[in-house]
Amino acid sequence: MKYENIAICDLRNIVSVEQAKQITLISHVAAVIFPEDAPPELREALQMIPMEKVASTMNLPRETVFSTVNGIGLISDGTVGKDTLLTVNGEAILYGLSPEKRLRLVVNGYVILHESLRQHPGVQIMVCNGTVGYADFYPNVKTYSNIEVDAAMLRYMKPQTTLFTDEDMVIAPDVTAEMLEEKEIFFISGGGIICPAQAAGYVKAFSYADRIEVKG
Repeated sequence: MKYENIAICDLRNIVSVEQAKQITLISHVAAVIFPEDAPPELREALQMIPMEKVASTMNLPRETVFSTVNGIGLISDGTVGKDTLLTVNGEAILYGLSPEKRLRLVVNGYVILHESLRQHPGVQIMVCNGTVGYADFYPNVKTYSNIEVDAAMLRYMKPQTTLFTDEDMVIAPDVTAEMLEEKEIFFISGGGIICPAQAAGYVKAFSYADRIEVKG
């Protein structure tokens, strides 16, 4: 039996040495999961399985569940279980996680955690093939693609809102720093933020992005 060309190879369902010996190769796998609570003889048999081109290995309890974000996602206390391994293949924001939750992250993209989670005892970055950052953003998050923020949009937006996009974000020429300050907007972009000069100071102070481009 071979496990090849898969994202995650979960060996926690292997419960005997005989089962482990039937696996002849694990190849081209992003992560191999070993049972954390396996008896010594089973753990040894699993470690003896030939492996090639495996990006990472980890030990997890059998009760840990898997979850995946493909694309853009908002991750909060209500979207993860008590003990979750979350793979992000894209871009995501993480906030509002209760102290008793355990969240292990495999990042193949871009994840921004709320600043309050920096010391969270249950958050662990297992694998990072991209970007993990922290920002003090507002929990009222709105997600968009290809968004242009203009004065008309701001007029109807609730105060203390975070705007999150997986691509470039454009701030229109009719937006001023005073408008943004009045609404207390926070910007997060997986690409860049393009903004007019009169709003650049605010945008630079209240944003997280790969680049900020000032025009005008």
